[in-house]
Amino acid sequence: NDVFKNHIVISYFIATAILYLCVESAYQKKLRSLYILLIVMFSYHLLFLNTGRIGYLILYLGFSVLAWHRYHWKGIFMICAIITTILFFGYQYSNILSIRIDEFYIELNLFLQGETVSSIGARLEFLINSLKMILEHPILGYGTGSILNSYQTFYAHEFQIMTDNPHNQYLKTTLELGLIGLASL
Repeated sequence: NDVFKNHIVISYFIATAILYLCVESAYQKKLRSLYILLIVMFSYHLLFLNTGRIGYLILYLGFSVLAWHRYHWKGIFMICAIITTILFFGYQYSNILSIRIDEFYIELNLFLQGETVSSIGARLEFLINSLKMILEHPILGYGTGSILNSYQTFYAHEFQIMTDNPHNQYLKTTLELGLIGLASL
């Protein structure tokens, strides 16, 4: 039921918006109540309506960076505890969140048993295969737009799923442009 963007991108955007609104609410005292209302609405959407999982990771990473700048290690541990508590609450009361987390756990276990035909299994396979390919051409990579051909050449008849995108911008850049491209990114 995607309208403008898919659930993965929306999850990322919502988590980023929550982080931005939290930062702004600390500095814009006149608009703080509006920001808090928006934070609650976006959090509800992220936990109870959206099926993308990347937003949870973005919450941890974004707020950890923010906490580090303000309170160092103490802040990181505190913010991770707060986000974990919120996600635990969401897991208990949100069918969508609990289904997505359970799917992740099942798919991760399947991957560890050698089964890669799932979204998590495919992404982990792309990660491992991309890292192996990067070791072959680490400095300059395989060239812009060459991932599908290089992937097919490197893994001819080994894997069920071929890709032109390893589902990670850093891996994609490193595959195409090598460490020089990664440093530029």
